[in-house]
Amino acid sequence: MIAFLKTRIAVWYISLSTLILVGLGVALYLVISHSMMNERRALIAQDLERLPQLAQRYGNRGVNRLLDEAQEEIPLKPADEFVQIFRPDGVSIATSSNLRGQSLPFRPDLASATSPFATISTSGDGSPALLGVTRIDINNEPYFAAIAASLGNVRSVQRRLLITLLISIPLAILLSLVGGTVLARHAIEPLNHITNTAQRISARHLDERIELQRADVELRRLADSFNQMLERLNLSFQQIRQFTADASHELRTPVSILMAETELAVNDLLDYEECKAALTSRREELQRMAHIVDDLLALSQFDYGERTLQRKPLDFSDLVIEVCEQQRNQAKTKGVELEISATVPVMIEGDSSRLRQMVRNLLDNAIKYTPVGGRVTVGLERFGHDQFRLRLSDTGIGIPETSLPHIFDRFYRVDKARTREEGGTGLGLSIVKQIVDAHGGQIEVQSKPGAGTIMTVVMTDGVSMKAS
Repeated sequence: MIAFLKTRIAVWYISLSTLILVGLGVALYLVISHSMMNERRALIAQDLERLPQLAQRYGNRGVNRLLDEAQEEIPLKPADEFVQIFRPDGVSIATSSNLRGQSLPFRPDLASATSPFATISTSGDGSPALLGVTRIDINNEPYFAAIAASLGNVRSVQRRLLITLLISIPLAILLSLVGGTVLARHAIEPLNHITNTAQRISARHLDERIELQRADVELRRLADSFNQMLERLNLSFQQIRQFTADASHELRTPVSILMAETELAVNDLLDYEECKAALTSRREELQRMAHIVDDLLALSQFDYGERTLQRKPLDFSDLVIEVCEQQRNQAKTKGVELEISATVPVMIEGDSSRLRQMVRNLLDNAIKYTPVGGRVTVGLERFGHDQFRLRLSDTGIGIPETSLPHIFDRFYRVDKARTREEGGTGLGLSIVKQIVDAHGGQIEVQSKPGAGTIMTVVMTDGVSMKAS
């Protein structure tokens, strides 16, 4: 078993070339030999057809005169064609002069055979010849006329052709060996380039890309696919690094607070009221950490398909109204007016708890970034054949255009200087996006700094929603 692809390509190329060259050489040899033998047979057959006619015209003048006339009217080549006339008992009565004392074999059976030809081993010059026999009548007496054509030229051409093939085919095979090696090396070179590039790639060097300018289309497609995979890996590693850094940052602050307050309590440096306040602060930080961990777990389940939606028929309009009422106190405390505009009944199949979380996160985000005296408006409307639209608009601070593509990224905050209380964990909108995607919907954002933000969730009603 050949382990190297380059060697296998070269071996296959050489083997196929050898097979083709040998096959063509054999075919050429057989075709030329067959063609020359047919030419000889046609020449003898033509002469055999004219001999009976000559016998009728000149037979009464004697056999020798007939032979002389035959040699004049039939264009016999002196060194290649021979004529001899036999009586029925096999006695030769006339022989062409170029036989030089030799005799053709007596073969009367050829005169009545379907193919009146036979190859004989002797002729005037001792070379192989093709023999043909026909019956003629001289003075009403039966005779047999034999014509032989030398195969010396045929054999000579065959020998020269065979020598030529025996020399040229090995040379051609040698050239195919060189060409196959070069071709294999050229074919493997892009793969070696891909291999070398892949070996240089690591978690710290995911910016490497494969450049194949002169490769075949298939290899360029392979390189493009590999580059696209590297691009996705690079993006994933960047997200993981960013995620790790952000998660560490989010968890470091509450852990630091807990450690400092615990250190004070352990050293008995707090009185009763201070200890109570410290415990209250710890509870808030622990709740915040638990909230972050729950959000991270939910996102991880969505990422790896471990989160199965508990789909049930529900009235989405009632769900929206209920969540709005639950969030009204938060809006009132912030000094923000929460308004529910016109809503229409919408029945869907979905996960009630996740859809509540989606609406709650959107409302929490809108209320949080709307200043005192502002307004958050929630509306639910139908459009198209079987779709509905949940729209949340606020009169808040808005989002810069450069930040719009990133607001669904994990731990992303538009204003990095915001406190944790003001900016949240940065996971709310990421969870919203995952819930919307899991229900087969889409979410769109329109915003301008100072002009507020509009969040629009588009879904399909009834039972035609996309399965998770």
